[in-house]
Amino acid sequence: MTLGTTLWRQVRREGYLDLPSTHFPGITYRLRIGQRIEVVAAPGARQPWRHPYLCINPAYPLPEAEFFAHLYLYVRDREAEVIRVAAPQPWDQALGRTF
Repeated sequence: MTLGTTLWRQVRREGYLDLPSTHFPGITYRLRIGQRIEVVAAPGARQPWRHPYLCINPAYPLPEAEFFAHLYLYVRDREAEVIRVAAPQPWDQALGRTF
């Protein structure tokens, strides 16, 4: 319900949802259910972090799809908070505290 039918179908079909950064030109956040946020830089854009994955785990256990919706809203509406709390990581892996 948070994403709406069109975006939910897109993420289920493609496995991810891309949201452009409003703070960093040429940067896109690739959100995937149950995985770390992937930071994708357009050709010529400068990567804002040393590592291409951002780790944000929920404060308490949540279903993966529900936490995905939380991340979507935070990246879309509160990117500065994501920038503040995310831990850059050199590798991808499943998130902790999701099921």
